[in-house]
Amino acid sequence: MSDKPRPGGRRPVVGSRTATSRPRRIAGAAAADQDHEAQPVEGEIAEPEIADSEIAEPEIVEPRSTTTGPGWLSRRSTTTLLAAVMAALLALIAATSWYLWLGADPEPTADRPVVISEVERAGAVAAAQQHVVTILTRSHESYDEQTEAALELIVPDSEFAEEFAQTAQDVKDAFVEDEVELEYTVVGASVVRAGPEKVQALLFLNQFTTKGGAEPTFTPYRALVTVVPSGTGWRVLTIDTK
Repeated sequence: MSDKPRPGGRRPVVGSRTATSRPRRIAGAAAADQDHEAQPVEGEIAEPEIADSEIAEPEIVEPRSTTTGPGWLSRRSTTTLLAAVMAALLALIAATSWYLWLGADPEPTADRPVVISEVERAGAVAAAQQHVVTILTRSHESYDEQTEAALELIVPDSEFAEEFAQTAQDVKDAFVEDEVELEYTVVGASVVRAGPEKVQALLFLNQFTTKGGAEPTFTPYRALVTVVPSGTGWRVLTIDTK
């Protein structure tokens, strides 16, 4: 091989830089590159990191109430208190109306003979029935004891008490001598007048009289009984028989 210079050209200097040339593709290299790109890379795939502040929490929407809202009327305790207040107001109105209708000190009249409550009226009439039977019933065997028990049911120091005690003393001897027995039963009762200080009741009585063990005789009659309140209940003020 000769060392003659090439025609029309310079001999390259050792160590000088030459123009960079593109590398040639080797046959089959392109196919290999394509196969390499198509195949997935095995191994762990790093997931993208997301900051906690970037994760939005789901908003919880509470169901809307179908009631009118948590107002003060919806509370059970308040409703109970309101009912109690309304009941007290109604009672106050009723009491005020009763007071205005009857007045401060009501008295029975012909147009309004009863001016007390039904409970008071019934109690007074029941007391009149029981007291009359005790006062009038008499036996020759226990005359004195029954007279004393009768006086306990009559208003003390009243005109009727004095008359009853005197009459019982006057007829005692004849009553005991004839062995008289007097028994009474109430067959009917009605109120005539009823006020806070006095109640009059009309009683329908059956009297059974026995003398010396003979057959009893029956006598019906009526009695207008007046009772008044006392510290121990109702007491008899008068008894008018007809």
